[in-house]
Amino acid sequence: RGFRLVDAGVAITGRSYFLKKNYRNTKEILRAGHALVSRYEFADSDESELVRPIEPDYASRHGAKPALVKCKSVEDEAGYVVAMICLLCANSVTPGQICVIGCNKLVREEIKRLLGQTELPVIELREDVKVDSKNIKISTIESAKGHEFHTVFIAGLVEGVMPPKGTDEAEIPREVARLYVAMTRAQEFLHLTYSNSAGFPASRFLIDFQEHCDEKAFVNGKLKELS
Repeated sequence: RGFRLVDAGVAITGRSYFLKKNYRNTKEILRAGHALVSRYEFADSDESELVRPIEPDYASRHGAKPALVKCKSVEDEAGYVVAMICLLCANSVTPGQICVIGCNKLVREEIKRLLGQTELPVIELREDVKVDSKNIKISTIESAKGHEFHTVFIAGLVEGVMPPKGTDEAEIPREVARLYVAMTRAQEFLHLTYSNSAGFPASRFLIDFQEHCDEKAFVNGKLKELS
């Protein structure tokens, strides 16, 4: 949450190590994540200065590029997420291996509402962390920390939400780190959605990694190439 160990009286200077090898994510997911954070500076391993993140050792495992999907409304975002979840489950992905991270309560509640119209059970991640369960997980970014899933959906990626309205410029790297955490919960597939509306354009963070994504538009219940 932005604190430093040194502020808590824990001295790590000269006692820290870099762990560069990534085993969780496919190369495509991690490449998008690194593109997001690479423009910003964060405390180094000894918390003695601000530096840009080092290039990770990418896993040899390949997969699909993250899907970056433009929608007309929050309702359409929820429609896309639920349609993809139904497809995954029909293809034998365990429901507990799927997590929806909603950037605000509005989008989380709409996705829960639509999932309630299916036969797929949905539950808050904090109430069921088992990946072999029959429950689709829904979560905030904070609750998703420390977990990993076959497929992750991140919904509501618009200005005013990510980053939150009124975020000070000095706090932007912290919001970038939050989104990075959310993105790297995905082991195999990552879907990111946003819906442009008055006062809530697409998040500024998307431009940092969009070239590493497969960009689509979800229109009238159908997925189309974004021209």
